[in-house]
Amino acid sequence: MNEIDRRAEQIAYLQHCVSENLNHARHVENERLTFTSIYIAMVIGAVAVVFGLENNVIAAIVAGLLAAFGLVSAKLNERWQGVFDDHMKKAAACDTRWCTLIGQEEPCYLYGNYSPDKHHKIHEGRTRKIFKALYWSTFAALALLTAYLIWKATQSTTGGGFYFTEEVVSNLEEAIGRIVEETKK
Repeated sequence: MNEIDRRAEQIAYLQHCVSENLNHARHVENERLTFTSIYIAMVIGAVAVVFGLENNVIAAIVAGLLAAFGLVSAKLNERWQGVFDDHMKKAAACDTRWCTLIGQEEPCYLYGNYSPDKHHKIHEGRTRKIFKALYWSTFAALALLTAYLIWKATQSTTGGGFYFTEEVVSNLEEAIGRIVEETKK
């Protein structure tokens, strides 16, 4: 194999690597968006159920489980961000090597200046901040709800007094059903 063929193979391989890493990064973002849609619908539905429970002890237990799931979800979101960053780093590295082989100084394929480097200003991008705020604020709200329900359960010997009417619960279930149907589309 001569040098020109070898170089052409390397360029084709690097183009493929850049493309695949960007495709995987997009796939990770789609996974996160789908999970977030389902997670938020589930939290809304579960909180509606918690408010519908007449026994504050059971409501506190359910809310505590929701808060634990919220913490796991926030950590999962951070993991997805790390995987996304890894794919973008690999794509950028392949892109740099590709540019070197063809003698071009600017990025050959990558768009913009995305940089997952923690010292780079773009590292804390808008989407990253929004997802982080969404997951951690949801966790905090669920933790506060759990604390409130525990306090409420210790104050009341009869339980109850903290629930929606059947009509309100029915309307919430219907709304959640529509959200889930739209998410599946």
